[in-house]
Amino acid sequence: MPQSILVVEDEADIRRALVSALKPLGEVGGASGGKAALRRIKARAPDLVLLDITMPDLDGLSVLRAARARHPSLIVVMLTGETDLAVAKQALELGARTYVTKPFEIDVVYGEVERLLQERSHQSAPASGRPWRVAPDQRGERLIQSARERIPLPRGPAHRRHLRDGRGSGPRIQGRIRAVD
Repeated sequence: MPQSILVVEDEADIRRALVSALKPLGEVGGASGGKAALRRIKARAPDLVLLDITMPDLDGLSVLRAARARHPSLIVVMLTGETDLAVAKQALELGARTYVTKPFEIDVVYGEVERLLQERSHQSAPASGRPWRVAPDQRGERLIQSARERIPLPRGPAHRRHLRDGRGSGPRIQGRIRAVD
């Protein structure tokens, strides 16, 4: 399923430029103000929101508060033309992942959005698409060594020939895979 991005920006030129630039990353939609953004988030929560702080109808911090209350795992990147770092700090305390100051380079925003979406996909999907992982620690090595000691592997030319010729499945080895935390 493609990832979805919502660009909330009251300046139409900036909104259109961001929507156009971010298209390769997934479904990208735009909203011209805070109220429209909350309606879209309520209807279908995107994976990531680019959110302007200063908007005429509802400021970005209010939208951030409401959106994160409804969807705590929502990734929000604040866009700000403000030079006051207290506002950016408040946005981060409310749950924004990062902020980008205006004027900005589209490539910088693209790179940050791409990085955050990749982080999200790595957190939600099991490693290598498997429901388990092999731990690189000593406990995992001990489990593997213990399994090797308990299950005698067939040896000898007769067994190799038997498997090579495809005349049978060879000795049945039964074991189980345990998830390693």
